[in-house]
Amino acid sequence: MRKMILLNGSSRREKTSFRFAQAIQKEAEMSGVETEIAHIIDAFESPEQLDKMIGKLEEADYLGLVTPLYVDYLPYPVLWFMEESIKREIKVKPGAKFFVIAQCGFPDVRLLDPILGACEIFAKKMKREWAGGIGYGGGAILDGIPMVELGKKGEVIIQAFSMMVEDLINDQKIREDVQREMTVRIPQLLYRPLAFYLNHRSKQIARANGVHNLWIQPYKD
Repeated sequence: MRKMILLNGSSRREKTSFRFAQAIQKEAEMSGVETEIAHIIDAFESPEQLDKMIGKLEEADYLGLVTPLYVDYLPYPVLWFMEESIKREIKVKPGAKFFVIAQCGFPDVRLLDPILGACEIFAKKMKREWAGGIGYGGGAILDGIPMVELGKKGEVIIQAFSMMVEDLINDQKIREDVQREMTVRIPQLLYRPLAFYLNHRSKQIARANGVHNLWIQPYKD
């Protein structure tokens, strides 16, 4: 049986990236692919977990990264994990593939282009076939709610993942239709109020985690 490993790149184990991974896992298993979700933060916090996770990667026919955008790029634990994987020269099955699902809070998926580009380079370094990547803008609005509880919005995302899994098992790159299906269409008039809301929410989260001065520049001097 073919195997898929889905790497959750978020430091939060049960938020939007994890819910995406769950939905992909369900679609993959319905197509006969044994699928497991692994949290990169676990490997980041434990050498034993890192060794265990690295070992599983060697068995994967499909390796997928599901990650949020942090400060315009990949979260640091994801970059660290990529570097560790390359250092260890992991054995890869012939024809093994790598793909990525990136998500950010804002609706403009162009913000995710640096992540998609970095992951394509990672695939080459790992000697895995690059199967492609898709981006989702508006992940913060989903706020870790399971796809099956999101109504029509969740159905659209699940359909996109179903198309993506179909491409993977048919040995094809992820088609452009998947990205079109995943793209959130928000009227231009709503961009500014949405940006205000998302920025306000980010500040609330920062303060809740002990950041009281949002404008401090500790490295400026």
